[in-house]
Amino acid sequence: MTAFIILAIVISPFVGPFLTMATLAFVASIQIGTFQKLRGAPYANVMMTGNLKNAAYLCFKGWRENDKVLRKRGQETILILASFSVGVIVSTLLSFRFLEYSLAYVLIPALYVNYELWREKSLA
Repeated sequence: MTAFIILAIVISPFVGPFLTMATLAFVASIQIGTFQKLRGAPYANVMMTGNLKNAAYLCFKGWRENDKVLRKRGQETILILASFSVGVIVSTLLSFRFLEYSLAYVLIPALYVNYELWREKSLA
């Protein structure tokens, strides 16, 4: 995934938005197929609507049944939604300032995720 993100960053200034978006859509499709659960709870990592429903359901059910595990899963999903929202705001502000070069800032969280996945795999 990281290689395709780097490819999108490199080609973006030289090709039209069609090829850049196609590359990013491919990355999103890999992401959807790879990361489908968050600590056992269903999770959609490129869309927020289903996550919002799941977060509300898990929080309410956890509150109603006094189940701390369900409430924690709901809170984790809310945290993910908040990070999505911050990402949208930051990427919008970066795109106003740096235009297509703002795509390079995607590497920061992508490399961090790669590091965490590598670290988790090496500990197992």
